[in-house]
Amino acid sequence: MDKLPAFQTELFFENYEFTVEHNLAASDCETLSLGELLNLSGTDVEELLNLPLGYTESWGHPKLRETISKKYAGLKKENILCLGSPIEGLFLLSQVFSGETIVLTPAYDALKNLPQECKAWPLKASENDWCLDFEKLSALATPKTQVLVVNFPHNPTGFIPSQQEWERLIAWVREKNIWLFCDEMYFGLAHSPHVQIPSAVECYDKAIILSGLSKSHGLPGLRSGWLASQNIELLRKLHDLKLYTSICATRPGEFLALKALEIEETLVQKSRELIQKHLVLADLFFQNHSKIFHWRRPRGASMGLVEVHGVDSPEHWARELAEKAGIILLPGTFLGFPDKFLRFGFGRRSFPKDLAALERVL
Repeated sequence: MDKLPAFQTELFFENYEFTVEHNLAASDCETLSLGELLNLSGTDVEELLNLPLGYTESWGHPKLRETISKKYAGLKKENILCLGSPIEGLFLLSQVFSGETIVLTPAYDALKNLPQECKAWPLKASENDWCLDFEKLSALATPKTQVLVVNFPHNPTGFIPSQQEWERLIAWVREKNIWLFCDEMYFGLAHSPHVQIPSAVECYDKAIILSGLSKSHGLPGLRSGWLASQNIELLRKLHDLKLYTSICATRPGEFLALKALEIEETLVQKSRELIQKHLVLADLFFQNHSKIFHWRRPRGASMGLVEVHGVDSPEHWARELAEKAGIILLPGTFLGFPDKFLRFGFGRRSFPKDLAALERVL
């Protein structure tokens, strides 16, 4: 692999996330303490304290894989590969898929930077929403195209395709006979039930998905993630490569991931309720500041991408806000879009206080 570009998003957060007061760009949802997770799941702390700290199975604990597989219609534990960290899955896929890749953008740095031969497929902005540009997608495809990379619910726009768009996308990859990789880290965070689409792994035999507990469940510190596919041969290739990266996950991490999945609906519902509450505040804020911000309300996930007017460079402004006002907003340039956008996050409990800090600056 050639030298990778700088990981701009994580370098930006590294500079400010743990030192400034107001993180308005967080992509995850409010987390729990270890004690809260144990209490909610009805777990005796002695279970954790008595856990032996030996190696775990490289595919993942069988019970954990079995539990994850039940989330997807038609899958068994053999269709699940557990990871040392969700981002590990993106690296493994970039090594197995070495051909031409089309990536829906804007996108998290690793989704667009890791593929070895990448073409960007930009979301199209309408007045109040985002949509898929199928004409552009068809123009990008060549006989060398090996995989299409998408991310739903989408980071950073919160876009979810309609059922009609989703079926059209599945039909397109099936007709081209290419792989579909869907990052589903925000799965379950549709803002209304009628916009929720099924997992890609349930819809197409050449689909592979990445999911985990970092975003919708609010447990990024567990570093728990998995890949799922109907194609076990592909998972074996990824597993064999994983032996050169993490080998296996941590035993406490797998134990706690199982406990979290036992109360999954409780955790995800908590995140949904907090996001809905904060979107009401966001609606009013962007209405009051419509001369500065163009608000396209997200359909899902815990963030939105907001267009900025009257500022020469939103990226420069974001750096000034972090340095001088202690407020983090993520530049859209880091995610592969023009310097006209900033990402706002709505999943943290501190959102009202952080938004008030930006209000004072404005």
